[in-house]
Amino acid sequence: MSQLPEDTPTDQVLPVEILPVMRDFVSVFTESVFFGIYIAIYPVAMYHLLKRTRTKRSSWPIAAVITVMFLISVYQWSSAVGIVMQREVTMFLHTEGTMVQRIRLANAQTTKPSYASELLFVQQFILGDAVIAWRLLVIHNWARWLFVILASLWLGTVATGFGLIGCLAHAEFPIYDSPRLCTELENVSWLLSLTFNGFATVMFALLARSHRKMSRVLDEKRKTKVDRVLMVLVISGIIYFILGLPRLSSFANPSILPFFSRLTWATEVIESALDQIVGIYPTAVTAFLFYESKMFSSPSAASYDGTGQSHTLTTLRFAKNSTTVATASGVAPSQGLSSTTARSVVLADRDDNSDIMDKA
Repeated sequence: MSQLPEDTPTDQVLPVEILPVMRDFVSVFTESVFFGIYIAIYPVAMYHLLKRTRTKRSSWPIAAVITVMFLISVYQWSSAVGIVMQREVTMFLHTEGTMVQRIRLANAQTTKPSYASELLFVQQFILGDAVIAWRLLVIHNWARWLFVILASLWLGTVATGFGLIGCLAHAEFPIYDSPRLCTELENVSWLLSLTFNGFATVMFALLARSHRKMSRVLDEKRKTKVDRVLMVLVISGIIYFILGLPRLSSFANPSILPFFSRLTWATEVIESALDQIVGIYPTAVTAFLFYESKMFSSPSAASYDGTGQSHTLTTLRFAKNSTTVATASGVAPSQGLSSTTARSVVLADRDDNSDIMDKA
């Protein structure tokens, strides 16, 4: 649009501009739906977090991060609505100047809030990755190799994210084409974040597989709460990863598909929804984990089968240099469990070690 002469007749501008206008309204509607979901999830997560702070001070930092991410999402949504409304009012309700002049004025008026929203998005997914990393590391008892991998990816995301801020500031936040370096930094930052979450999802999947394999020793058909929690972590991670992929293709579109197309429409709508999804993902995981942890808070942690025998619910942790595998009540070591010398999954009674919920 910036390439059109200012005296281009309105009837020639409207056919070009109508599709982006429709996309803006669809994007705001989609983001509003996810924002409504976020509003419903956030109080649940905070309720369980604040209850937990009475006994565990470590919940305070997570509560603070979740709150900051929610406030960023509130700004993202209100900014998106405000930008669209301001653009449409300037373009279609103002009468001064030609249509092209009004479009350029609308772009200039919304440049700063647009950049602010974009940069806050970067900070938001950095915070979200930190929450996911903390949960994964606690479950794995802060394994050194895992810490090195997650820290490397996260620090890379932080470095490129803040590099993007510096790059745009140096370019004085251009209205139209950003410097190529800024685009590449944004690409790399999001790619590292997706890689981080993909790796975390794989780790949760391996954890779920190991725990499910061991829980079958007690009952081949029965699924425990821990099984369901781990499955939710895996599924939510996969969904988040898939929804994040179109954002990478949208970065490439300006050079590959310079004209508006259905592909750019879809990717930009999904990209607007990500403003809320990057906050919903860790918040929803937190709410679900703490909700499920209530069943572990009771003194009774045993399940009963039809024969009258009780089986202690199993929990999961990773132990360093362990050569033995503790067994649940009534299960002999010979029933399919093996030990390892480097790092083994330990199956134990609830009274002997904290469960996956308390760790999270």
